[in-house]
Amino acid sequence: MEKYDYIICGAGLAGLSLAYRLCDSAFSDKRILLIEKEEKTKNDRTFCHWSTTRGPYEDIVSKQWSQLQFKSLSVDKIFDIHPYQYKMIRGDDFYAFNLKKIKESAHISIVKEQIVDIQEGEPCVVRTDKNSYAGNHIFKTYPKSGIDFSKAQYVSQHFMGWVIRTQEDSFSENQATFMDFNIPQKGETRFMYVLPTDKKTALVELAIFSNAILSRREYETILKNYVEENLSILNYSIEEKEQGIIPMTSYDFGKHDTKHISHIGTASGAVKPSSGYAFSRVQEQTDLIADLIKQGRSLNKSQSLFKSKYKRYDRTFLNAILTNKTNGEQVFSLMFSKLSPQLIFKFLDEKTSLTEELKLFTAPPTLPFLRAFIAEI
Repeated sequence: MEKYDYIICGAGLAGLSLAYRLCDSAFSDKRILLIEKEEKTKNDRTFCHWSTTRGPYEDIVSKQWSQLQFKSLSVDKIFDIHPYQYKMIRGDDFYAFNLKKIKESAHISIVKEQIVDIQEGEPCVVRTDKNSYAGNHIFKTYPKSGIDFSKAQYVSQHFMGWVIRTQEDSFSENQATFMDFNIPQKGETRFMYVLPTDKKTALVELAIFSNAILSRREYETILKNYVEENLSILNYSIEEKEQGIIPMTSYDFGKHDTKHISHIGTASGAVKPSSGYAFSRVQEQTDLIADLIKQGRSLNKSQSLFKSKYKRYDRTFLNAILTNKTNGEQVFSLMFSKLSPQLIFKFLDEKTSLTEELKLFTAPPTLPFLRAFIAEI
């Protein structure tokens, strides 16, 4: 049985981000294994995030915008988001960039195998459909199967996007639509976003917060109607498609960590429960893990990134919209009509002061959130 210092199970956003950190020469004395069942080459998703600084993936940012538009039945505003930039990274670029760096690192190995079982121990054992591997510490990027979410707030953010190419100039390439609620809500939270890469090309995506997953035809009908009716674009081709589901939940994933098995990424609660954004939080988490390894400290301390007071805020938000005390369109419309996007981004990044939080809490309807807060208590 091959033995490693660290085994990373899964080569998605979190697994590749951590492996990229561990390519550093500071870890060259460690044996590291990355296990992934699939070849990562497709542009199967788009990673978007806002930032005021340059990150490790700046070279593969395919487009960034300094202006964002928010639209609903009651609001239509264009914001200059300086000092933030809203950035987009294509999935295929992200995979290729990380895998190239990993393959150049002699102390990291990659195998394409299906993981069957992971056992805690000294060492831990990872069994695949082909081999077994021993590891001093395991990083698991996917959650435990059969989790009972009944005692937590849970909603799926399910999405489908088209990259469309138009025959005529149709987009302002320096301005992205961050949220557009001008589509039938169907008793849910539904919005579109439009991310142009040039005047004739854009990613047009539908996002829905609900646990009622649609058929492929239903997603495509909504996209078609939006492109042709809301954007008034009739002559276009669909260049690429993406589809997926992101869990938004207040569930405490940290309790599944053991002494030698750490969950990271989605499996650790890195997806922000109130927004579905994960990219920046995963980067912070993997930076912290790399630092903890260097310092010889407990690797399960990465959970400390997700602060308890913001977890309460997220639970309250999910309670309010999932129990119909209010709805996403109303909440986001009031926030973007009264507050700057810079303050909203700062809050979603969990870096606000109490004074700023009070300002945020009084923007949306207070009574529904007060009821939701009491219900969560």
